[in-house]
Amino acid sequence: MGRYRRKKMHIGDKPLKEKYRTKRRTRDLDLIHDDMKVPSLLLKQQVDLDKPGAVQFYCLHCAKYFNNKALIGHFKSKPHKRKWKALEMEPYSQAEANRAAGKGSYVAPKQVSVIPQEKMIVAGNEDTSVKKTYCRLKGKATSRRYCLLLALQFPLKDRTMRISTHGILNHQRGLKYQKTRAHARTQRERERERERERERERERERER
Repeated sequence: MGRYRRKKMHIGDKPLKEKYRTKRRTRDLDLIHDDMKVPSLLLKQQVDLDKPGAVQFYCLHCAKYFNNKALIGHFKSKPHKRKWKALEMEPYSQAEANRAAGKGSYVAPKQVSVIPQEKMIVAGNEDTSVKKTYCRLKGKATSRRYCLLLALQFPLKDRTMRISTHGILNHQRGLKYQKTRAHARTQRERERERERERERERERERER
């Protein structure tokens, strides 16, 4: 009598099983390579409050939306690094499929360079890859959506600051304070120039 047939034949094929699963299917690598050609289309989307982070915190390499600070931690995670390593290989194309079917000779896939999203500069000379927008609730019952709306009212280049519930008012006060400091600096320079003129006049009187 022979031995029984082994059960659970696919116990070690979880990555392969996840790859062909269609329930939570992720974006394919060749499509992600197409997205990286024009990153501003996905990194500078219009605000949509029905999606995570109002579509303002998007990982281009993983094709996934995040909520503000979670995107920064995602860049250091293992799944992001695995996707990064997979994207360094040349994307699958129709020419490669034809070669696999017998039309042409085998050509090994090449290595391609992938720009980190943290260093990616899109159109307009603005770095929209990482937006460190925080909501500091100082003991006030303020919803997360309200904090996000406060954050989105700032320009992209100013979103690296920490935003509280009174972030807009603090920002305006900061601009007014900068103008006041510049005016005071100009006043001090004028006073110094007048003092120098007085010293010159005194020296001339002494010489006489």
